Amino acid sequence: MSANEVSENLRTQDHAARPSAGALSIADPVPVGIAGFAMTTFILSCVNAGFFGGTAATPMVLGPAIFYGAWCSC
Repeated sequence: MSANEVSENLRTQDHAARPSAGALSIADPVPVGIAGFAMTTFILSCVNAGFFGGTAATPMVLGPAIFYGAWCSC
């Protein structure tokens, strides 16, 4: 086996051994969406149960709903 053949074999093995990087994923958005939905639902349930002064506190739910809705859609 010549030196040229050995170096050619090493080059082909080197390319075959390297995996391709592919697409990079940053994070899974599903847990954030579920947490946002759960937090908003929990606050709305507390308002409906009267823990925050009855239905007069209903606008308190709009902040988390809009925040988590806009945050998860980005």
